Amino acid sequence: MKSLPAWSERLLRAICPDELYEQIEGDLIEIYNYEVKTIGKRKAKVRFILACFRFFRPGIVLRNKFSVRPNQFVMIHHFFKMFLRTSLKHATYSLLNISGLVLAMTTFTLISLYVWNERSYDEFHVKKELIFRVRHDRYTNGELNRQWVAGPAGIGPDLKANFSEVRHSVRLAKGDAMLSNGDLFFKEDKAFYASEDFFKIFSYQLLQGSADLLTGPFKVVISESLGRRYFGNENPIGKTLKNNGKYDYEITGIFKDVPENSHLKFDVLFSFDSYIEMIGPEEAKDFNSWKWDGYYTYIELEPNVNSEAFEKKLPLFVERKMGKQLREWNEGMAFRLQSLTSIHLRSNFKDELEPNGDSQVVSFLSLIAAFILIMAWINYINIATAKSVERAREVGVRKVMGSGRGQLITQFLLESFTIKLIALIVTGFLVLFLTPYFSSLVNRKIDLSILLSTEASLFIVGVFFIGVIGSGFYPALVMSRFKPVTALKGKLQTSTKGNYLRKGLVTFQFVSSIVLIIGTLAIYEQIQFLLKSPLGANLEQVLVINGPLATESTYANAFKSFRDGLLKSSAVNAVTASSTVPGRPGFSRGGIHLDTQTDKNGNAYRVIVTDEGFRDVFGLQLAAGRYFSSDFNDQNSLVVNEAAMKLLGFTKPDDAIGAKINLGETIIGVLKDYHHESLKKKVDQLVFVYDNAWSDYYSLKIRTNKPLTEIINTVSAEYKAAFPGNPFNYFFLDDYYNMQYQSDQLFGKIIALFTLLAVIIACLGLFGLSSYLILQRTKEIGIRKVLGATAQQIMVLVSKKFIVTILIANVIAWPIAYFLIEDWLNGFAYRIDIGLLSFLIPGVCILLIAILTVATQSVRAANTDPVKNLRTE
Repeated sequence: MKSLPAWSERLLRAICPDELYEQIEGDLIEIYNYEVKTIGKRKAKVRFILACFRFFRPGIVLRNKFSVRPNQFVMIHHFFKMFLRTSLKHATYSLLNISGLVLAMTTFTLISLYVWNERSYDEFHVKKELIFRVRHDRYTNGELNRQWVAGPAGIGPDLKANFSEVRHSVRLAKGDAMLSNGDLFFKEDKAFYASEDFFKIFSYQLLQGSADLLTGPFKVVISESLGRRYFGNENPIGKTLKNNGKYDYEITGIFKDVPENSHLKFDVLFSFDSYIEMIGPEEAKDFNSWKWDGYYTYIELEPNVNSEAFEKKLPLFVERKMGKQLREWNEGMAFRLQSLTSIHLRSNFKDELEPNGDSQVVSFLSLIAAFILIMAWINYINIATAKSVERAREVGVRKVMGSGRGQLITQFLLESFTIKLIALIVTGFLVLFLTPYFSSLVNRKIDLSILLSTEASLFIVGVFFIGVIGSGFYPALVMSRFKPVTALKGKLQTSTKGNYLRKGLVTFQFVSSIVLIIGTLAIYEQIQFLLKSPLGANLEQVLVINGPLATESTYANAFKSFRDGLLKSSAVNAVTASSTVPGRPGFSRGGIHLDTQTDKNGNAYRVIVTDEGFRDVFGLQLAAGRYFSSDFNDQNSLVVNEAAMKLLGFTKPDDAIGAKINLGETIIGVLKDYHHESLKKKVDQLVFVYDNAWSDYYSLKIRTNKPLTEIINTVSAEYKAAFPGNPFNYFFLDDYYNMQYQSDQLFGKIIALFTLLAVIIACLGLFGLSSYLILQRTKEIGIRKVLGATAQQIMVLVSKKFIVTILIANVIAWPIAYFLIEDWLNGFAYRIDIGLLSFLIPGVCILLIAILTVATQSVRAANTDPVKNLRTE
């Protein structure tokens, strides 16, 4: 038939614009003839009439010539009707699409919340751009050997007095606080001494009191929650709190509890004048010099002052102030300005106020979140194009009925929008449910109110529409290009470029997955290496008690009674008192050298004050000489470790015995090096000073033949009897020591979790692509089955292309993974070496997962009746 029947021509002339009819007349004739041959003349006529009217509203509008304008409400209703019908018809693929998107969007949102939280630290301060912490570097013999966040007590006042650029300065000192109100007492860990400009610089919210309330000695400002803890519902202003059983402090102000996203957290602020008052008039004379070290200094610059230009002025100021003395000691000193908002993510120096975050980790997690979301979008593209063959007839009919390419693209973009909107709604509920668990996992309090901010809202909307257009446009473009006749006959040809694009997208997914798996294994191996490597000290079965803060003149006798009581009991093997414990650095002392050397040979060492029991409790080994003993007068004796011995200039431990240093002490022993701090750092140069009644920490080597509860009760009773009015606080040293690796363990857990999610999403993408290719080769598989091919042969046939894809992904992923892991491992003083197995195992695992994923599809295709596949030929 070379033309349409008269009835169909009249129908189409009535409802179709002339120019459109002329464009599609040839295709309509071919389609109608094909339908007549396939299903018969009567059925073809009914289907043709229904198709003509399905997409247009009833009624014809006369405008010079017949034309039809779709009713918007009918179109929307029809779209959702067709969307629901298509989704239910392909329920498995719809579920895969939505599940993958929900998984990726939930992951992306949770990581984004964590990243926003990490980057929000100290952003609440009004003057954040003007506030800087003054950090301190020290050099010996021209080499940088110490980088602190603390520095001299006098640097802040000196900068304010000598530079017009500095508007305010504040100095802080950590405070030991055991506060009491009558019989009620608690040990407060978050306590500082702060100078009077504190609330003029920082924006911590004062509920009661004025900005100068830290002026004068024995004044204290407390947090809202601490006030309730000591005074209930009473107003604490004007009342007093006793600290360490000695000093009464007047409460002059109350501040709102410090936000979680502050690098400086405190519940108690004592006036700095109190600190100066307590050290005594003689010591206070030199307090504002640069001899007193270990104080935190913050400054506020005047507006429009360039911080980098100001920092460049400081070396000349140091030379003017201390140049002569520093040259005599062969020392150097430099001050660096740290922007307040950069401290949490970009500062990891000695004496940090709390464990900070890591900008590299935050950036890496941001990349992972982006990759996972992109992988889900890729899945949508692959699955949508995989199902495009089955929707070809729909596209053909729509084109025959007058739908232009733009209308079809709009329709498929609307489908992309609807699917992602459904996924976004489900994601919202999941995020609400999972946030508390995620907060616990990352050890951060994640505040969902961040999502209500304008910045976050615009970001979410932007990412959403990027996903809608980015993942929806390509499938829409592909399906809108189908020719009506070819589409209705099902004779579609696969584009070579399209195949390469889909394979490239899947390769990208597996490159990302392999990199993440290799990284996860490397992180796990490094953390296990840190946890299991010998420390040179035995930290097991060591119970550490915080020493008493409220002490009297009889403290030495009280400690002796406490120690003797424990050693007589059956609960404890050994006891030691010290200024620090493994896992905490000792205080630093510079300028130490042999008494035969000059000050130019001085170096900095970590000093630990302890008694004769330290070595026994921690199982330390001697390299030469002896350790402290109550049988000798060791008040002027020193013990050093091997690292300190070498820094002093000795090569053999025996040579150091009997040597004297410039402080007057004599070296009586050399301990073998042990890791006092984590293996992330090199072994410090340690100097041990003797004191038989130090009060910072008591370390007890407990017995293993008694219940733990009974041991703690025994120790607690002895402690309270010896030091009444002091809280009993304890921890186990091995757990405390391993907390140094907490951030790395947390990083490993997060990476492992998101790696698993990435692999799942990548497998969904592979499932989509394999289903597409199998669908394209359905008839080929049917023919091979008829000719005797087995299911295993068909599975190999389908899988071999994916095996090549995975091998290519490994080749691309390995160098990327190696570079990233090496960069991360370089942050550790002691680290693993990356072996070939670290790359082979993830590659093989991904290959097996891919084969299993494809096998599920290929086996199903192989088991399909070949007659069903070939019956339309």
